[in-house]
Amino acid sequence: MAYGVPAYAPTRRRPHARGSLGVTLFGFVLILIGGVGLPWFGADKLDLHDTATFGGVTTSSAAVGIGAFVLVQCMMLVPGILVALAGTLDSTVCRVLYAVLGVLSLIVLAVIELAAGGIASANGYTLPTASIGVSVIVGVVLLCWFVGYGFLRGVALRVVSGLLLLLVAGTLGLTALGLGQYSGVVAGGVGLAAFGYLLCAIGSFAGPRYEYH
Repeated sequence: MAYGVPAYAPTRRRPHARGSLGVTLFGFVLILIGGVGLPWFGADKLDLHDTATFGGVTTSSAAVGIGAFVLVQCMMLVPGILVALAGTLDSTVCRVLYAVLGVLSLIVLAVIELAAGGIASANGYTLPTASIGVSVIVGVVLLCWFVGYGFLRGVALRVVSGLLLLLVAGTLGLTALGLGQYSGVVAGGVGLAAFGYLLCAIGSFAGPRYEYH
């Protein structure tokens, strides 16, 4: 008969950060440098003959395009960070924040669309029924995506997050190839951002280490 303090088996597995977090953080640095910083240095290599006027200020269409691209990159940073950290750390906070922000964004877009539709109707314009139906279907699909992502965890969370980041990396990579004939600096920046998202995807697939407590 054994005496002493009984040994209890651990019952809960908890994720802890490991080297994959460093890969993800380095990916963020590359995204900031390539997607936000470098494109501006290559704007003067684009076609500056076309101009556009905004608020009475005339500027090159190339600069406007670069500004729009950088703005999109900045808007992608927050959800990108949340998805990458959710997968790399198996973080409940990050996946729930991503889901909440996504649902709130859909609500804001729905309000804007309803307001625009009301203004159009008040001015005698009739919105096509097909476009309304497409908007509803897309909204429902995105709502299911955000809510479903909020309930993912473990391997499923890491794989889905990694695939999403790979999709972004692939899209930016194709964009970089298309921009190569116009400006090597801009294309290099976009390619660097694509590589950053690829590193984030790798960090997400690797995930955290798990310990029982």
